[in-house]
Amino acid sequence: ASFAAPQAAAPAAGASAVPGGTVASSGSSEVLDQVQAASAVRCAAIVKEKGQNFTISVSIEALHTMALKSSYKLREDLVKQPHVKRLCLRVVEVLRKPPPMLTMPQLAKAAWCLARFPNDVRGDAQLMLAPVAKMLASSAWESETAVKLLWCMARMEAIAPHKALLSQVVREMVKDKGQRIPELSVEACVDLLFSISRARQHVHKGDHPTVHLEENDEIFFGMVGDRVMKELAKVE
Repeated sequence: ASFAAPQAAAPAAGASAVPGGTVASSGSSEVLDQVQAASAVRCAAIVKEKGQNFTISVSIEALHTMALKSSYKLREDLVKQPHVKRLCLRVVEVLRKPPPMLTMPQLAKAAWCLARFPNDVRGDAQLMLAPVAKMLASSAWESETAVKLLWCMARMEAIAPHKALLSQVVREMVKDKGQRIPELSVEACVDLLFSISRARQHVHKGDHPTVHLEENDEIFFGMVGDRVMKELAKVE
């Protein structure tokens, strides 16, 4: 069953709430704009200069800028900088102990960023993602957010303990003739297919891995195939 997540109390006039129960000042808002607009390299420089004063919101956005606007090779180089590594470790701790005012989309963004950085910066991925998986399972969720988190679990090879959660999301996607599938971008559909394939893998000693799909998995594969064909027909 899904339950609506409780709404946080509104901040006082003239201030905006940020994760962790702190309040964002206009200065924090300016830094947020700076890290969002910066290149990955410039963002790393901003982290070095101002990172010790970042709110959690700004920390996630700075990491997102570096995760999005870079090649994997550049991310390998960036994380060698002590201030960038400290930023990564801070976001890891956010996922391990999510502050009550952090939204699921923010948590999904944080997980996505870490999934794009080298493995050693995030430590035990199952331990890191377990609290977020628990929150996702017990709350109402947006389709894109749920799929992004599942992709992160699959990408970081941490989805095995959460097969039931994956089945829950897939079941919701295919019910009522796939009514919620249009909520997903084509990329998100592909990401969910990837998560399904990873979660349903069975590795037999001395043999190649095999994939055992559940009934709803196969229905979802078919629905996505139909959608892709319709998209291609529009192009033609």
